[in-house]
Amino acid sequence: MGQVRAKLIGIFLLGVVLIHFPVVELFSRMPRLWGIPGAYFAIFGVWLALIGLIKHYADPERRNSKSSDV
Repeated sequence: MGQVRAKLIGIFLLGVVLIHFPVVELFSRMPRLWGIPGAYFAIFGVWLALIGLIKHYADPERRNSKSSDV
């Protein structure tokens, strides 16, 4: 359980850094896609990636199937 917890804390910290204003400001200079500012795509892309990473590491079925294979 400790290794999963450490990975989830790392994902949280990564999210804090990537959604922090100075980093988002870098994406605000991207051109607009379909009239939507690039910063929106960056924020929601990071958010989606964080959700995927959390699901991957916190999924109890994944952990149970890994331990039952051994």
